[in-house]
Amino acid sequence: MSVFQCKMCGGALNVTEGMVICECEYCNTKQTVSHIKDVQQKNMINRANHFRQNGEFDKALEIYERILDTCSDDPDIYWSIVLCNYGISYVDDPGTNNKIATCNRTKYESVLNNSDYHNVLRYASEEQAEYYKQQAEYIDSIQKGILEISSKEKPYDVFICYKETDENGERTQDSVIAQDIYERLEKEGFRVFFARITLEGKLGKAYEPYIFSALATSKAMLVVGTKPEYMNSAWVKNEWSRYISMMRNDDSKSIVPVYRDMNPHDMPDELSFLQSLDISKIGAIQDLIHGIRKLTGKKNSQISSRSHSSHLSNVNDLVRMLDRINILLDDGSFVKALEQCEKVLDIDTYNGEAFLYKLFAETQVRNWSELEKCTVAFDKFTSYKLACKYNEPDVSERLQKICKQVHFDLIYADLSKDFYSATIEESIEYLDNFDNDKEADKLKELCHEKLAALDKEIEVARKLSDSKKIDNLKKAVKIYEKVGDYKDSSSQMISCMQEIARIEGKNSKKSNRKHKAARIFSCIMTIIMCLFIPLFSMEVLKYVANGRIKADGLITIVLLNTVWSYLRSRGFDRCSCFMRAYQIYVIIASVALNSILLFTQGHPFFGGSEIVVFIPIAVTFVLMLIAEIIGRKIYEKHKYQ
Repeated sequence: MSVFQCKMCGGALNVTEGMVICECEYCNTKQTVSHIKDVQQKNMINRANHFRQNGEFDKALEIYERILDTCSDDPDIYWSIVLCNYGISYVDDPGTNNKIATCNRTKYESVLNNSDYHNVLRYASEEQAEYYKQQAEYIDSIQKGILEISSKEKPYDVFICYKETDENGERTQDSVIAQDIYERLEKEGFRVFFARITLEGKLGKAYEPYIFSALATSKAMLVVGTKPEYMNSAWVKNEWSRYISMMRNDDSKSIVPVYRDMNPHDMPDELSFLQSLDISKIGAIQDLIHGIRKLTGKKNSQISSRSHSSHLSNVNDLVRMLDRINILLDDGSFVKALEQCEKVLDIDTYNGEAFLYKLFAETQVRNWSELEKCTVAFDKFTSYKLACKYNEPDVSERLQKICKQVHFDLIYADLSKDFYSATIEESIEYLDNFDNDKEADKLKELCHEKLAALDKEIEVARKLSDSKKIDNLKKAVKIYEKVGDYKDSSSQMISCMQEIARIEGKNSKKSNRKHKAARIFSCIMTIIMCLFIPLFSMEVLKYVANGRIKADGLITIVLLNTVWSYLRSRGFDRCSCFMRAYQIYVIIASVALNSILLFTQGHPFFGGSEIVVFIPIAVTFVLMLIAEIIGRKIYEKHKYQ
């Protein structure tokens, strides 16, 4: 039966059903467990772990990716891929005898931003995710330390990759050839990374920062080999495969396989398609030097990085160029000043004054006094770091002091704002770098107080949003807007706005139903009154006129009702009932007057008094007014508020 092996020491893990995290009984380290049950895939995982533990990260990575083809939701496999990408191996800590992580494939990209790490958290359980986060943060801290050290190293021209010792611990022929090449290139003025000599002064320190710096800055890599197995050995392959990865993003980098006493077709597949050099041939070393000059852009033996002043062909020209930059800065021509700085650095790569002026141009300040009032935190600018590195101590100290004060002023400005600023957490991290600094401690305390106040605001907003009332939800939205993009305030604000829209939509439907019911009720009352009016008017006419104008009175009433229906259909019912009554009265009076003029011309009824016609009109008006008032009262009572 296949069992999982420890990722740190390779021992068999005692895993029971449903276990997601276990502890190795051999090295006492906790680790996650894959949920894969297939025996063949378990064996593949153990084989990949074996490769990774032996530093053969590319082989291990290939197997892990094959496993993903059939099991794409296993967080442990994604985590193993992260370990391979960053070259994580586990070694014994001499102080505690615990296994600790070391990074052998440093990258500029933080492990916390890596897409495979995001997939780890996506598929992990809550318990696993907590473990992964702790490990990732630890690896990230290692990376930051490596990058900090490597940033202080001077750039290299050439990196020589080779195998130092054989299986018996004896020095290889590859090492001897590599040293001959190193010494020749050094004489030609190139800065060369050759581990045997370059790392000689780094005893007792981790080598990775210096290896990474050399890989990142060198323009050419020479892979020296006399045997295919030496070129394919774990740590040699680790170096040239990392360099090939960097070449994909940097066209200025090139790799040259250098071999002897072997068939070039036996080289690793990744190197076999490159133009290689047989170092045993006559004139090979001259060809190599000529090729490296072309790759690095250096002419003859003009440059030795050990002495910066020797880089200059004409010191007076350089001084005039720096004066020109100073004038351009005074005129505010920052773009032109930046171009001139690059020209100076093309001549003297390590000119501290040029880096200082470059910093002025990038921050758009003219001089030191304006730099003190700068509104940009320039501590992460490369020009600032190099200006501190390559200038005199007093200049570097002044720069660092100004940078610190500018940063502090920006933090004070962020704290004075009512809303959240994303730089507060970064400010706390920055302030942690200052020990026993009263102002830094005070600022850090203010930052924590600001975050605590924002937390209280968010807590109030959450309580308001939990009430599910429109007024409280609107208050919560205002608080979230004030807080800004802090924690999950943006998503909470969107949720509140969606809840407001949902409640208002629900209330709108309810309101429409109430309005509709009230209108229907009002119309029913009006219809009843309209049916009652003609009958009542006929009786009144019969009583007043002794039945002689029954038909004419009925016609008059029908005309009045028609006018009333027309007015309702035209929207007059949305007006005030008294204003509507006035409008109706004007129309009725007009109809009545026309009727009188019509019927008095020969109609038998109008031989008597014309006042009789106004009786049904007056009765109709009063009844219609009463019906409308009743309908309006009903409508106002039942409509939704």
